[in-house]
Amino acid sequence: MKIFKKITKIVLFSVLIFSLNLTNISAYAQIFTDVPDNYWAEDYIKKVKDLGIITGYPDATFKPNKEVTKSQALVMISRLYKLDNSTIETIKNKYRHLLDELKVESWAYDGIAVALHKGIVSEEVLREYYKSGRAKTPATKEEICIFLTRAMGLEDEAKSKTIIVLPFKDAEIIPAQITPYVDMMIQKGIINSKGDSKGKFNPKAPINRAIMAKMLSIAYDYINENEKIEQILVNEDTITISGTISSILKATNEMYVTIEDENKQKNIYKVNSDTIITLDGDRIKFNELVEGLTVEAEVTNKNKVVSMKVKSIEEEYSGKVDSLALTTPAILTIEYEKNGENETRAFYIAKDVKVILNGKESFIYKIKEGDLVELQVKNKKIVKIVAESKDKHIKGIIKDIKYKPEPNLVVEDENGEIYEFPVYKRADIERNNKNAEITDLRRGDKVAIEVEYNVIKEIEARVIKSEDEGTIKEILIADRPKLTIVNKDGKEVSYYLSKDIDIDIDNDNGNIYDLRLGYFVELDIESDEIISMEVEPIEQNDRYEGEIEYLNDDAEVIVLSVINYNTGKKEVVRIDITKFTSFIDSDGDRIKFRNLRKGDKVIAIGHFDGGIFTAKTIIVTQKVK
Repeated sequence: MKIFKKITKIVLFSVLIFSLNLTNISAYAQIFTDVPDNYWAEDYIKKVKDLGIITGYPDATFKPNKEVTKSQALVMISRLYKLDNSTIETIKNKYRHLLDELKVESWAYDGIAVALHKGIVSEEVLREYYKSGRAKTPATKEEICIFLTRAMGLEDEAKSKTIIVLPFKDAEIIPAQITPYVDMMIQKGIINSKGDSKGKFNPKAPINRAIMAKMLSIAYDYINENEKIEQILVNEDTITISGTISSILKATNEMYVTIEDENKQKNIYKVNSDTIITLDGDRIKFNELVEGLTVEAEVTNKNKVVSMKVKSIEEEYSGKVDSLALTTPAILTIEYEKNGENETRAFYIAKDVKVILNGKESFIYKIKEGDLVELQVKNKKIVKIVAESKDKHIKGIIKDIKYKPEPNLVVEDENGEIYEFPVYKRADIERNNKNAEITDLRRGDKVAIEVEYNVIKEIEARVIKSEDEGTIKEILIADRPKLTIVNKDGKEVSYYLSKDIDIDIDNDNGNIYDLRLGYFVELDIESDEIISMEVEPIEQNDRYEGEIEYLNDDAEVIVLSVINYNTGKKEVVRIDITKFTSFIDSDGDRIKFRNLRKGDKVIAIGHFDGGIFTAKTIIVTQKVK
């Protein structure tokens, strides 16, 4: 019997131990069934669940996409504070009359009381929530920004800022009284300054449980860290110092920072992972400190830094790339001029550096040795690079040659980009594979140019041959004669006349002085120069080409819609017909007036008599179908 009792006790003890172990294992392994591994908010959800800030549902789900109501949000935020039961009971007694009047739910009673006590929500707003029934409606992003700013003790700081520019594309719809709270939440990393996928904040958008978990996790860290600082300040004597970091000595898990005050006095202080460091209001790691930063620090009598507020150093440099090392992080070394002497300096490159190369967004690896750069440096790291390549190879068409008084070449590349560079006085120039001078180049030449430090060193030009035709609009007699025509497209275009131009007027040699306004010309062009032309001495007023708008056999009248070669615009002209007028179709056969139709395209050749144009010949070039 004794042996049986002993065995029974052992078995019961073993079962108890095994049961306890299973309980511990089960509690440790408990997860939410609807929060998959590697879910973006997984760590935040686990953290707020472990802290008791947001709980799950009885079916082991978290429901990350479920919207958070206003009352739920206030309860969750109230749990950021570590309050004991007696304190909560005292707070409840303070607000019991109001909570009972509003019939606040039992599950929310403690949390709403704490929210009122901490100033997260006012009695007036809470009363409106419950009287209107809005307490059960989703909390919006702008409301959560207000609640958390107050919960984190940042409302006064938020309202102290006079000018606020929010980075969102919908910033104009965010009410002015809300912007300080949104701005503060951006500063503390609670919300993303980039907004949603469209760059918007959406102030009226509801908050779901996953997003709420992230916001509360970050807010908890902030509150906890500040409580830690306050506790250290209570337990240890500290003083406030300010100055500039003049040097840093790095050890394995800490750093020794030398701070120089305004009197040039230097002292060394220890900084490690326990030190609360903020850079422009944002938390950073202690090993991100660099020399030159201005600081304000709380230090103990043992020269340990408890907290440190750091302000950014922003600098600008202009120079030439000496080297680029694509390490991690990348290092850019530049050569620049200071006080009349050349100096060399190396900078780390920020991961999110913005690179502008030759006026376009680019990548750091495209920066080359010798490139000209303008750097924006923040805290010893390059955050923006605006660079001009040392060497550029550009293909395009010469649009202009300017003299300022030195020659500048204006080139349009294949993508329509316009470039203008001065030409080096000893530049290597070729035109059609022959040595040339800058004065031999012409607008319209096809060129390939080599540019070094924004000065053209080499030019390879080729003539582009083309043709054009139209009526003469203007003749310029000058050192470099120029002819302006209205071409068949109704456009005014101008060309220079080559020194060796061949002018053919009705099969006879002519010159520029034989040309007249209104003459019809066919041109052979090289780049922007006419090298030969055939001239038909028919003035514009003796020829009309257009489409028949109206015709009347009895009245012997045709009305044409034509292009006026002098103005390039459409106009309507009357053409009178006589018994001597000839009608010819597109094959050269004679036809009758009655064969013409509205819409036919014709050429009318004739003359004016007393202001009336009388046709000698009507040529049908295209019949209407």
